[in-house]
Amino acid sequence: MSNTPKAGSVREGWKPTGTAWLFLVLLIPTLLYLPALRNEFTWDDRVVAMGRDGDWVRPEVDELLAPWSYFALPYWPKGNAGDDKLYRPVTILSFALRHALFGDAPLPAHLLNLILHLLAILLVFRFLRALSGSEVACLLGALVFGLHAIHSEVIAGVVGRSELLAFDFGLLALLAAFRATDSHTRSRLGWLALSSACLFQAFASKENALAFALFLPIASHARAWRQDPARPALLWRQWFPLVLIHTIGFLLLRNEALAGAQGNPITWLENPWADLSPLARIPSALIAWDYALLLSFFPFDLAVDHGPGSLPTVMGPADALFWLAALIATGMALLVLRAIRYRRRAPLLFLALAIWFGFSFITSNIPFAVNLVLAERSYFIPSLALSLLLVWTIEHLPEHRAAPALATTLLSAWIGMNAFTILERIPVWKNNQTLATYEVVNRPDSVRMRIVVAQYCLLDERNQEAANHLEHAIEIAPHLGRLKHDYGLVLEKLGRLADAIDAYEEGLDGRIDDQRWTLRLRSRLARARKQQQKAARPPR
Repeated sequence: MSNTPKAGSVREGWKPTGTAWLFLVLLIPTLLYLPALRNEFTWDDRVVAMGRDGDWVRPEVDELLAPWSYFALPYWPKGNAGDDKLYRPVTILSFALRHALFGDAPLPAHLLNLILHLLAILLVFRFLRALSGSEVACLLGALVFGLHAIHSEVIAGVVGRSELLAFDFGLLALLAAFRATDSHTRSRLGWLALSSACLFQAFASKENALAFALFLPIASHARAWRQDPARPALLWRQWFPLVLIHTIGFLLLRNEALAGAQGNPITWLENPWADLSPLARIPSALIAWDYALLLSFFPFDLAVDHGPGSLPTVMGPADALFWLAALIATGMALLVLRAIRYRRRAPLLFLALAIWFGFSFITSNIPFAVNLVLAERSYFIPSLALSLLLVWTIEHLPEHRAAPALATTLLSAWIGMNAFTILERIPVWKNNQTLATYEVVNRPDSVRMRIVVAQYCLLDERNQEAANHLEHAIEIAPHLGRLKHDYGLVLEKLGRLADAIDAYEEGLDGRIDDQRWTLRLRSRLARARKQQQKAARPPR
């Protein structure tokens, strides 16, 4: 299998297009994502990214500290229900800098995310150009990355900043390493130092960027195989110690910052597989991972919540889905083994599989349970695999005249559907109420979204509508204590006091991940019983 286009190929008519076309590649995503500038802070943004929200104050964002101070802080604010084992100091520093310059106006926060996404597109183009001689293929690969609709959550949600920073610093590290390989002795060490420093910043933006330390040598080898198999891939003796120092330094800082953190338990609403045995969790995760792979190619059925009610749970070998998961695992393993076998003959294919599997495996719930079943924003980096596959496809188009026309038609259709999906998804992130209401319509079995919408219905005194949402959620999760708490509250407002007492009692007997819900249930139950007793007393 040749890695270079054949002489006389139709591809020779595809002339280099220059900076004007690169500008267009950046302009199209800009126009599609501009509506995000009208959005507010949504979902985790209010707790993590804002300095102030009503009575809530996050001191390290509200007041700009010395830059090194952020390397001693966890990602989630102390005392919050979020995962206190996360460590992303560069991301928090970016929130604090934005707050110092612009306050908590949402527009600058969303604008910065958009700018970082445009930088990511530019870096993808430079990365692809380092691997391929076809400028057209690289421009299209960058455009595909920029218009990939699975990125809409990263740009629309301010907390997507961690994905953007990790990706941008990671690709900067890759490009600097490539420059080091191509440079003379005098400048080589400087490029290597820059590469390892960018890797450290990527690590400190989001933990999954640690995979870049392994992906960088893989990418370097793939580049060498395409150019000259006899050429050294990377200056290991000079580069490896620098990366090792930065990696160990990051891990030591993380360990110091999170010392004493116990790690908040994973709730059933976040991940219903967390308490399952490996024989149930791993097959369930494999099916979700396969669905994520499908979304990486066809991101047209997106959702903010893939938790309870959204994806199937495998209960063990007696479940037919168990064997489907086993088939999926076998297929994935064979695909990876084949890519490894032909890595020198098809390095771009090998690189595409390496970046998708390498960056998505750690959050797939297969090695261990994580806080979410499936988070679309976690596939920002893995989606680069599609751009690599596109470049490889263009380089190996058949000579038949129909092949370029068919490829152009399919690519145009894919781009058009992604553009439509982006335009549809971005306004959904306007605010929490808009987001939850939209999601309930498209994901009617999402327990979490039903709870959120019910809360907004209560605020608007739409009590019966809130009850309907909670009843639907209870059909899916009848054991969930906090769900019965919310349902009892709604029943009280509807004047069904006896039913509310039953709901509170069932809630106390059900699953409670956070003991604060136990206290709330007991408090509501005591009040409801007092009201019942008061109503039962004969008038004097």
